[in-house]
Amino acid sequence: MDKNLYDLPPEELKDIPTVCGSLREALTELQNDHAFLLKGDVLQPRLHRIVHRTEMGRSLRFEHTPHPIEFQMLLLGLTKTLVDVPNHPWPEPTGHGFLL
Repeated sequence: MDKNLYDLPPEELKDIPTVCGSLREALTELQNDHAFLLKGDVLQPRLHRIVHRTEMGRSLRFEHTPHPIEFQMLLLGLTKTLVDVPNHPWPEPTGHGFLL
């Protein structure tokens, strides 16, 4: 393709194929169109189901695991909230971003 994708009008851009935006989306697309894997005994149907289920579980676990920065933001936000509440029963923040 000899065109700049950023300069294409929307009517031309809709015809350009795209890649999946996440592992879960890629696994779903592969599940919907996996017949080519079963041709010529490349992959047995049972093994395909096992691999798909395993990888989907890993994908969901990855998507639902908070990033360390999210933990830090949560703890710092919680600490600020606790300090702002008068007569709160929780201990004062220690300055480390954690409630001890």
